[in-house]
Amino acid sequence: MKKLLLLMALTAMFGISADAQKKGGQKLTPEQRVEKRMEQLDSKLKLSDEQKQNIKSLYTDFFSQDISREERRSKMEELNTKISNLLDDSQKKTFSEMNSRKAGRKR
Repeated sequence: MKKLLLLMALTAMFGISADAQKKGGQKLTPEQRVEKRMEQLDSKLKLSDEQKQNIKSLYTDFFSQDISREERRSKMEELNTKISNLLDDSQKKTFSEMNSRKAGRKR
């Protein structure tokens, strides 16, 4: 009986640990963040090769900086403005909608 309880407890602990890892237990590298964001943007905005190159450069610079939590919001707004300036009107509208939905989820 004791062995069965111990086995059940160990199984539960391993299950909880696996769930924590699935839910973002590991942080993405700056390069992984850039690639993930570029994939998201390209799938929604259908970026040209030139736009991809310029936006990737902006994200690479942004994610390689050591930015405090307090600065992050203003720096992200600056980044989004720079990205928006590289987009056509249709893409700007979609980009703006993407950012407003993201902001709504965080609040």
